[in-house]
Amino acid sequence: MINPPDTKLLLIETSGITGRVGLGRCDALLSEAVLDGGQQRTRDLVPLCQQLVQEQNWKPIDLDVIVVSIGPGSYTGLRVGIMTAKALAYALSKPLIAVPTFDVIAWQCFQAHPELTSLQVVADGQQDRVYVQEFLSDLSTVSPLSIFTGETWRAGLTAGTCVVGPGLRQQQKHLHPSIHLLQESLWDPQLPGLLALGRRQQLEGKLADFFSLEPLYLRASSAEEQWAALGK
Repeated sequence: MINPPDTKLLLIETSGITGRVGLGRCDALLSEAVLDGGQQRTRDLVPLCQQLVQEQNWKPIDLDVIVVSIGPGSYTGLRVGIMTAKALAYALSKPLIAVPTFDVIAWQCFQAHPELTSLQVVADGQQDRVYVQEFLSDLSTVSPLSIFTGETWRAGLTAGTCVVGPGLRQQQKHLHPSIHLLQESLWDPQLPGLLALGRRQQLEGKLADFFSLEPLYLRASSAEEQWAALGK
């Protein structure tokens, strides 16, 4: 795709308890706002996007690209973020770029620790299950995104394995001291990584279809499982 010389990007990251919305200009992050768990609703997210755009003296139509994090993560948060991104991209006739959340976490960890050659990213899958994916330093993946019980995942870890991600908040107390945990400030996806990977996909012409885009999720949400258990 054609890359405008002054690309303006809207960034939406709602995979976790704390959501983030920001604006980028080419490779620079210009602004960022935080949404707590109670604010990750469409009625809060859209006005916040509008506020950030206005603070830059832009108009919504000035945006060139909408970039959204697609998980895995909070099912409700991802639904809100992706629905908002799709609606804005459609209404403004702008390209939509979808970035896996684990890619963002891996990118920021390798940026902070260039000595690392590989790491595992984990997120809570609920009911003592974890999403897991292993990355090499060039962001290629050793394994596809998978979901395991916490016990199965922990049993497969070897001494010195580097682990990061929001799933550590549930799993770290069960991990052997020989497992290398990166600092907590790197566990959650941040907007610089979403911007960098969004820009990379933009330059490569990797755009999402805003009609079919769904959260990156390997199982039904808790609500859907409860509904199915009732025979609905």
